[in-house]
Amino acid sequence: MSEVRRSRRIREKSSREDDHEEGPLEADHSTAVVQADEQTYVEGDEASEEESSGEEDGHSDEDYEEARAKKRRPRSGGGSRPGSGGAKRARTGTGGTRSRMAGVGAGTKKEQDEYLALQEDFEPCRLFRIFSTAEDVSVEDIASDWLEEYNASRTGALKEFINFLLNCCGSLVQVAEHDVLNNDSSNETVDEVQMLFQDQKIHEFHLYISKTQKKRSKYKPLYDNFAEFMTKLIELASDKDMIYIEKTDEGDGEPQTVIETGPLMLDLFTWLSSFSVCKIRCLRYVATLAMYLFQDQLTHLVVEMDTQSLLKLRKQLAMEQKKKRPSVKAVHKLESTIADIQGTRTVLESNIENIIKLCFVHRFKDVDETIRSESVLHLAKWLENYPEHFFKATYLKYFGWLLSDTSSVVRLQVLKTLSDLVKFINKQFRNMTDDSSLRQFFERFKHRVLELALKDIDLQVRLAAVQVLVEINKFRYLEDSEILSITSLIFSEHEVKVSSSAKNAKFLSAVSKFFSHVERAQVPEFMEGKDPKKKIGDVKLGTVAEVGILMRFLIKSLSLYLNEQDPLEQTTERKVHLLFQAAEFLQPYFGHLIKPICQLLTFQGEFGDISELQSTEEDSDAEEQGEYSMELNKLLLPENENTVIQYITVLSGLCHGAVAIKQHNSKAETAETAMGYLLELFGHLNLDSPVIFDQLLKIFQLFRYEDWITYGREGAFQQLFEIVVKKFKDMAIYTDPDDIRRQAFTDILQYTQTLSSKKIEELWKNQLAEIKIALNKYLHEMDLSDPNKADQQLQTLQLMYLNKLVLFGKYYRVDFDTELLEMLFTKYMNPLALLSSELSDTTLGIVDFKILTQVTTWNLQTWYQIFEDTNTPTPISKPMLELNKFIIDQLSITLITLQREHSGELSRKLAIEHPVCVTLLDTVTAIKLFALNLPDKEAEWRHALTRDYPIYIDCPEAIMEVLLYLEALYANSIGVNLERGDEEAVDFNDLAPREDKADPIKLEKELCVFALKLRSLFKLGLLNHPHIEERLGLNREALGSLFQSIVDDSIFSEPEEQRVRKSSPPASSSTAPRTDRPHTQEELEPIEEFSLEETTRRPLPLQEDPIEEEDEDLGEDDNQ
Repeated sequence: MSEVRRSRRIREKSSREDDHEEGPLEADHSTAVVQADEQTYVEGDEASEEESSGEEDGHSDEDYEEARAKKRRPRSGGGSRPGSGGAKRARTGTGGTRSRMAGVGAGTKKEQDEYLALQEDFEPCRLFRIFSTAEDVSVEDIASDWLEEYNASRTGALKEFINFLLNCCGSLVQVAEHDVLNNDSSNETVDEVQMLFQDQKIHEFHLYISKTQKKRSKYKPLYDNFAEFMTKLIELASDKDMIYIEKTDEGDGEPQTVIETGPLMLDLFTWLSSFSVCKIRCLRYVATLAMYLFQDQLTHLVVEMDTQSLLKLRKQLAMEQKKKRPSVKAVHKLESTIADIQGTRTVLESNIENIIKLCFVHRFKDVDETIRSESVLHLAKWLENYPEHFFKATYLKYFGWLLSDTSSVVRLQVLKTLSDLVKFINKQFRNMTDDSSLRQFFERFKHRVLELALKDIDLQVRLAAVQVLVEINKFRYLEDSEILSITSLIFSEHEVKVSSSAKNAKFLSAVSKFFSHVERAQVPEFMEGKDPKKKIGDVKLGTVAEVGILMRFLIKSLSLYLNEQDPLEQTTERKVHLLFQAAEFLQPYFGHLIKPICQLLTFQGEFGDISELQSTEEDSDAEEQGEYSMELNKLLLPENENTVIQYITVLSGLCHGAVAIKQHNSKAETAETAMGYLLELFGHLNLDSPVIFDQLLKIFQLFRYEDWITYGREGAFQQLFEIVVKKFKDMAIYTDPDDIRRQAFTDILQYTQTLSSKKIEELWKNQLAEIKIALNKYLHEMDLSDPNKADQQLQTLQLMYLNKLVLFGKYYRVDFDTELLEMLFTKYMNPLALLSSELSDTTLGIVDFKILTQVTTWNLQTWYQIFEDTNTPTPISKPMLELNKFIIDQLSITLITLQREHSGELSRKLAIEHPVCVTLLDTVTAIKLFALNLPDKEAEWRHALTRDYPIYIDCPEAIMEVLLYLEALYANSIGVNLERGDEEAVDFNDLAPREDKADPIKLEKELCVFALKLRSLFKLGLLNHPHIEERLGLNREALGSLFQSIVDDSIFSEPEEQRVRKSSPPASSSTAPRTDRPHTQEELEPIEEFSLEETTRRPLPLQEDPIEEEDEDLGEDDNQ
């Protein structure tokens, strides 16, 4: 061959890494050990094998060889191979360089040494040297030179070609010219090459590494050059008329010219087909890839011949024949030319079929998933190049069979290919609905695609399956029940950020796209025969239909999703979370419906005006057709409390989605629309519904105060805050961190801190003052002497006053004077200890005394701030110290009273003793920390706290009882038997949590928080009772690893990322804690339940409103 010629311009080559760089592919082909397979194909199911046998497997390699041998001319000098001249390792000088050990890879040291020794003397072939190192080489010139060499020396060119394949595999075995003299001995030669290659033990698969790990490959341009070389080889062979030969067949009549496959193609097919069935995996891959690349170009050439040659010639012939006096000579010449081209085309089609029979039908079921993936990729390429031949059920079925491949990589590749294929065919042929091949394929394999979308273990496969369904749904191949099974995938229990690029976010986005395609296809059907000018309020009927169908579709999908779940877990909280998050992901497709949804929610009229448009007489028949009938001729409109909840949840999700995706136009439009309607929504909707109120507040908090000013709505902003403050005054607030009202107001108070608005601050501070005044008055009037009225009075006190002050206390100073504190103990806590047997479980469940801890910590924090702001010693504040002492004394008295005078059920006593004890422990801890953090200059304070106001705990029996109580509740919830001390009451074994508080996760949390408090008290020297510390650790192994780590103090030494939550019982290892809502804890605030609970709350708090289908009960919480 001539000197290597460089192209004048450096070819632009892709530096992209192939998608298959990761996973098992790298393990298969980057391995340094030569892989050989005893069986080279995967055993398919019997039905598939039988079905394919009549079409392709009946034509074996041997049949093809015999037919080819009859056509081949005898070659001069082509005798049999010399017996002793088998394949050998080529050793040509010492030009090779030693490979680094990092490139050698696995294997024993002896094998590595042998491999390195062989490499020193190894010289690769010329093609490999050029293509492996030169990125700017003219591949077309090299391919042309090789074809010229083939014409000049067949064996020399074949030897170079085969050695190039071997070098690409990292083989140090090369063939000589006499090895390729006779094609009949190709199988024997390949067998010898296999044996010698296996003896080599170690190799580097250069071609595959160049494709999948280009950045670290020694030969970066190899794969790109290899692919271009194989393509150019066929292209130039066609230009040089080397793919076919013309023979004269004299026969019985006149001599006729016959066009047959040329010797070049016969030689290439012979050797490549032999390598494609050998046992060594990398050799099979290289040979298969070469044949597939040949096929890519052959299919292109056939279509090019049809469109650029035959079509034009046939038009010329038709025009000539239409003439009044056609030229016989011209007609004959055109007919002769057409016949020649058709003969050439026949040869090309014969070669295409030979590659299918020789290679594809065997390699699409290769044991190597990479070869199966290549088969899928190239079959799709052939279909795109030559759809008239390949777009048939005969070939489409291979995609269907590989949908059940054991490798997720192959399944993923098939689905991606199908998706691209449907897009391509749809672009090429607009009338896809009537295509029988595509319809037959999806009728047969549709259910498998659905199964992959619903159940595949690989999320990427599920994503790709949904993308296929998005494409095929355009052609109405899916039934309503199948559509709903896919759209129900939009609901995810896990919290997924809509702006995330994670796999689960991409999956939900794909389902959202499918959802939008289905929904939009139904609107024209609904509007058929209806007046498009009709309006509901200010909303056109077409838009109402779009909103109503979206909502009906969403709720139907949610119903199907929940039908497959445990009915006991179908809480309103869960349903709201699912619907809200689904709406977030639907925003890119339905964001334009935010305004009409607001208009429908604020519509003052009756939706009965369009009731006749929602249903027909056929509705009852439609509902009987299937459990999941979509009822698309019915709209879901906000006609009642339940549907309003559904609408406001979706509205909130759409607004949050618009803000989260960070598209300026989307966010700006949403802000302008939402701000314009929020005041009206607050005024029109039922704010007593916790879900509605919470979702409206979520929308309200999406925007900064500056945004309201930008759109000239600062007046509405002030009015909305006034409404919120008024609702705070009127609503009952529970201490449960999952209570939606509590969480809604916690969030709005936190939001207030970001505003720096004095007007808003004054609103809240005035409300705080009003609640304190009202509390004082209520305590004066409260009389618990009548047991029949005690429940209601205590609940009002707790829910309307004390709990609100606790909520305020996280952001604003809450202080009680001595008179108010004395009244609180006299009128509330002291009688409570005696009334425990008379009170209802509901009242006992809401009793809470955190307000006392907050009063104490705010007092301490105020003085600590004074210490920091002054440089001189500060006089002692006896009122503050007396107040703290009074709180501790009264809490201790309450516990002692419960110990001495309570004679009722143990559980009722402990229901009060537990919160009192926790409040006492938190209070003394806060005071102790205050004392320890006193500045050096405050010696007088330190002396007073030590001598006059000592910190003490005088009720160890109560602490022990609370420990045993919490321990028993958690143990019973997870079915664990506990060891007990000799003096412990057996009644603790019978303690069980109330049904509405039987969540093992929460019970474990309560126990662990209390244990943590006790450990803190031990360390601070406030609890000097060894028997409590000893009892704390008695059951540490039975109560989970988190509890054990607290008892053993190992929790304090673990890295923070490992200290999240760990527990051995299954019931305790649930969702990881969320910390998305900030918790502002004061410097001296002790560990409290509400602090820990708020950092571990769920995505959406517990609701008491129903959120269910309009006509189907999806479950409603009973816990409130």
